[in-house]
Amino acid sequence: MNFQLSGEVLRVLPVERGTTRNGYPFQKQTIVVRCFDKEQHVVALDLRGSRVDEYDYLKQGSRITAFFEIDSRSWVDNKGVERFNSTNEAYLIREYCEDVSEAQMIQDQMAAVAHSMQVK
Repeated sequence: MNFQLSGEVLRVLPVERGTTRNGYPFQKQTIVVRCFDKEQHVVALDLRGSRVDEYDYLKQGSRITAFFEIDSRSWVDNKGVERFNSTNEAYLIREYCEDVSEAQMIQDQMAAVAHSMQVK
């Protein structure tokens, strides 16, 4: 499922790099955004892989519109209790614009559909 938010970047956390259990290299970066909604929600979005480099220009104060998906994973802790962890992974970030054209909205929707088709 795809989601969209617009807001101001509050923090850009350092890039995390490492190796997976299967021996593959990875990189991840988290950006924290205060939404332009009435409640001013604060949301942490993860950038993974090549998107870390693609969006390396983001900094505190950047005004963005981000497209992301929510994913949850489960595991069993050492007491045998099933636990869950959710992530918000951004796959497309644009400079924020109040007056988005219909053409831009269609392009963004197509990007979301294309992303969904890649994931499956």
